[in-house]
Amino acid sequence: MIWLSAAVSRVRVATGIGLACLPGLVLPSPARAAAPAAAEGQPVLAYDTSRGGGAYGPSMAVDPCFAYYRRVPLAEVARRIRQQGFTCVHLVDYGAEGSRPEELKRFAEAFRAEGLSPVLCLYPGTHSRLYRQHPEWRQRMLTGIDGRCDWRTWLCPNRPEFVAAYCDHVREQMSTGGFDGVQLAEIWFENWGGPLRSGKPNPHYACVCSACVARFKNKAGREVDVRGMLTEPESRWYFKKPENAALYGQWVEMRVETIQDFGRAIINTVRAVQPKACIKVMYMADARVELDGGREYLGNDLDRMVTEWQPNVLTFEDAWQDWLQGGLGAGFVAEYARAYKTRVEKLRPGLFIMSHADIGSRPESKRSVEWIRQFAVETVRAGFGAPAFYEWHVSRLAEPDPAPPPPSHRE
Repeated sequence: MIWLSAAVSRVRVATGIGLACLPGLVLPSPARAAAPAAAEGQPVLAYDTSRGGGAYGPSMAVDPCFAYYRRVPLAEVARRIRQQGFTCVHLVDYGAEGSRPEELKRFAEAFRAEGLSPVLCLYPGTHSRLYRQHPEWRQRMLTGIDGRCDWRTWLCPNRPEFVAAYCDHVREQMSTGGFDGVQLAEIWFENWGGPLRSGKPNPHYACVCSACVARFKNKAGREVDVRGMLTEPESRWYFKKPENAALYGQWVEMRVETIQDFGRAIINTVRAVQPKACIKVMYMADARVELDGGREYLGNDLDRMVTEWQPNVLTFEDAWQDWLQGGLGAGFVAEYARAYKTRVEKLRPGLFIMSHADIGSRPESKRSVEWIRQFAVETVRAGFGAPAFYEWHVSRLAEPDPAPPPPSHRE
């Protein structure tokens, strides 16, 4: 997951909970407790089996660019993940050397051999090779930063050349790897909070490159000083002035339309290669922070993502304001369900909804095995179908490490 900002209990294991009457539900049981995975202190995860598992079951992210996966046999990793109750692995791809097509194919084959469904997990807008090769495609952030935010590098989806090159990459990955589906993870513009942070221009707010300015000019029907609109209180265009509310609304809408167009292009590319591919879309759950704030801040319109992209699976990603809490209880997912479940099911009846939890990106989010199991239970209790997690090797599920490392890093 991306670390957008530096923000800011262990949960007891519930046994014998009153969920066994739900159709298609898999829960930990005494029989399972005797299985090798449970004997090793690993979870067997609750989920709704009505879609048959696979891409529609408990899912774990694996990022091949971490050195861990070059020193621990893949067959061993796959075996352990399967024994822990997962049915799907999200293989992370952001255009780095470690996720080139032939390498991801090797990972996909190893997980499929263990009975796990391999899904290509894209972080659209981020592609390390294209970022190096094409500086002219880089996003321009409000204070001039060339598309860097935390570990991610951003290219602009208003550059048709980039969108075409990115879709070519997706096509090659899908053709080579034979994935069962694709997940669009964190497909957005940076950065949460909007153009201002603590009364000053937000340094990672994007994108104000010439392509974005040109698209906005076309939408607004006039020349507008975009940087002045977003950063200068004395500007006639300043977005905080009441008379400019409609103009700023057009800017927000332009960003939404850009993300919608980009996601549609990727999904169409995937479906052209694999018509039956499972399309999984991730939406950052802002319910506990600022409901629907993602539309203004990130260009993410939940309703349009559901109705226009028509995904098979919608995953509500835990907001960074949530997952950075060291004492976060596993039941927080119920608040996500109350905010979104009925809403999206009305938009797309039959949509399979998943939860998501970061379980180790930072020390604060390194959850216990008991917490992970309980999160799966709370996911189903809330009415969602299955949980998803990021990322296996940084979590307690990978312990004990069979080959103690030098410090883990991405390429």
